[in-house]
Amino acid sequence: MQLVLPVSFSKENEFTTFIEGDNGASVAHIKSVLTQPDNFMPASQRICMIDGSSGVGKTHLLLAITEMAQRKGISHQYVNMASLVNLPTEVLQGIIVNQVICIDNIDLVSASSDWQRGLFDFINQFVENDNTLLLMASSQAISQLELTLADLRTRLQWGVNFSLKPLNDEQKQQALIQHAQALGMSFQDDAIKFLLNRTSRDMGVLMSHLQALDKASLQNKRKVTIPFIKSTLKL
Repeated sequence: MQLVLPVSFSKENEFTTFIEGDNGASVAHIKSVLTQPDNFMPASQRICMIDGSSGVGKTHLLLAITEMAQRKGISHQYVNMASLVNLPTEVLQGIIVNQVICIDNIDLVSASSDWQRGLFDFINQFVENDNTLLLMASSQAISQLELTLADLRTRLQWGVNFSLKPLNDEQKQQALIQHAQALGMSFQDDAIKFLLNRTSRDMGVLMSHLQALDKASLQNKRKVTIPFIKSTLKL
């Protein structure tokens, strides 16, 4: 089954806006896979699994790697398992032809024995095809996934596994500023710090606030200031 899954990239999801924090070694390894000639690394190094709580940047990292592959002229595909689990597992055959494959939210396969088998077979096919990079993300560590297929857990543990660490407040502020600049937002110097101090510390929530502020500022043709944040987010 062929499935066309176009991905549109935005500046907010590039590496220029990804703040590594304490995740430098993880990011460096994943990036290095794309710079190795002729798949020099063994397959166990080219299959990477990242996990982490909400807001640590898993989706951002997957999209940034996919965009990086596009710039290098490497065939690529990003897919979100949330969009696939209700479809036949054969849809994976439509993306195995790509050299770089990023699969988000793979923990969702826990609810389906068919999808656990499908993902297991897909990983084996990736190895057989000698593709460049398979990067998967999960909200849970492999050891915590409720998998009925033991072989899938073993296969996931066979690759390189990273747990993304959350950013500290200073790094979160830097990330918000860079995202705001990528969006082309006009904002007061202390507005971003106010947003961080007065709302959730979760980066996913903070990014949602930033997008809401960007939309409101464009509609009202207003600079993002502290009073504007208070008014828009009803603080």
